[in-house]
Amino acid sequence: MANESDAAAVIKLAKPVMAHGEEVTELRFRAPTGKDLIELGNPVSVNVYADDPIQTVKVDWTIMGRMMSRLAGVPLSTIEALPPNVLTRAATELSPAFFPVS
Repeated sequence: MANESDAAAVIKLAKPVMAHGEEVTELRFRAPTGKDLIELGNPVSVNVYADDPIQTVKVDWTIMGRMMSRLAGVPLSTIEALPPNVLTRAATELSPAFFPVS
């Protein structure tokens, strides 16, 4: 995995989770690539034409979970074991990478 300065997001975990048979206390997410989007789909949709686009952000949790698994290099079961508040914090950190650039 990339070092912390290269990571798109680093999420510290208050309660460790299992990944590859080991306890992990943080998840390091690399930046997504075009290949990730082509293979998994875009986990975030936003209406850029709305008066307040940020109010229209929607997360497809099935795609986001798979994307997080891939970007952190951990099994999907690791992502599924995260508490909801940690899962949403990680999604919030990663979401801007999926917004269209204007």
